[in-house]
Amino acid sequence: MEKISSILSGIICPVFLIFAGLYFGWRLRFFYVFHPIKTLKSVKGALKKGFSSLACALAGTLGVGNMAGVATAVYMGGPGALVWMEIGALCAMAVKYMEVRLAMETRVGRRGGAWNYIKKISAPAASLFAMLCIGNSYLTGNIVQVKAAASALSFPPIWVGIAMGGFALFVAAGGGKRISGF
Repeated sequence: MEKISSILSGIICPVFLIFAGLYFGWRLRFFYVFHPIKTLKSVKGALKKGFSSLACALAGTLGVGNMAGVATAVYMGGPGALVWMEIGALCAMAVKYMEVRLAMETRVGRRGGAWNYIKKISAPAASLFAMLCIGNSYLTGNIVQVKAAASALSFPPIWVGIAMGGFALFVAAGGGKRISGF
């Protein structure tokens, strides 16, 4: 499993994502690069409709990798790593835009997401995607965040994990209103 992971994360996944980003960017005519004012106005419009929706969307997109990843890249690769991160970000913007667009176009009522548009292609693939998301949330997703927080706070990871889990449970138990409010 480790060998498969190293092959995929080594060269295949980044190259695939760069080409996908360039393809979608080309199809979108790179509007987010050539029309930044229009893009910012659309964000301003989204803020008027509801800050909590925008905050939830950003919370689902940004994570500890966005913060710790930049520091690690600069440490390991020097300041030149930032140039490649910016190039990667320009490609990733188009991929993320298309992901959100597909989720919005295939939503049912107020429910949407990757599962819905994958289900339109293949129900077993959608089920596999959902199972992998659950596994990731219990295994790798939380471990990275807990380790980063424990390292920054100089506390044992087990106690940081328990505290973060308890806080997440408190927020999630309050339902959608508490989640979006937080």
